[in-house]
Amino acid sequence: DESWAMKGFVVARAQHLLPDRPQKFTAGVGRVHAVKVEYLCNSVTVRVHDSVFSFDTIQGQLNEFVFRGETFISNGFTPTLWRAPTDNDRGGFAFSFAERWKRFGLETMRPRRHKIFLHIDSQGRFHLTAEYEMAHADTKVMKVQARYRVDEMGTLKVSHSLQLSRRLPPLPRVGILLKC
Repeated sequence: DESWAMKGFVVARAQHLLPDRPQKFTAGVGRVHAVKVEYLCNSVTVRVHDSVFSFDTIQGQLNEFVFRGETFISNGFTPTLWRAPTDNDRGGFAFSFAERWKRFGLETMRPRRHKIFLHIDSQGRFHLTAEYEMAHADTKVMKVQARYRVDEMGTLKVSHSLQLSRRLPPLPRVGILLKC
């Protein structure tokens, strides 16, 4: 086992050859569908034509995206500052980048203190905004604002704003984890 993956973790299942030039896609262009929202105990489901978006209203993130019966996203967008250290990152013992990242808990930070806001705007688009902190133990690493919008065409727009602690060491990466 590693901190970034359990033993037996599948890194990739398939590789897809991308076309040499952009392909024209016209299915559904110009067709507008109503956004249907179903509020459940700890989640909300948004349906638009062939798309289903399931959101966790406790954590404030997308749990699943299904298009025409096929799951494309099975675990939402999670901000991360971690990557596996290279040999160069480990050089310098207690002063190495890897040791400083570990001391600050970049690989083990978790979300806490969630505030969730939901609404449908005047154009019928669904909005979810989540504000929370990513922390390790009692140390706040960053403040996050995640915004999700689903429109009448079934388009999902996601944006994240991150406010990083000024005490952070040089970062290995700033990214978003997503399980497809």
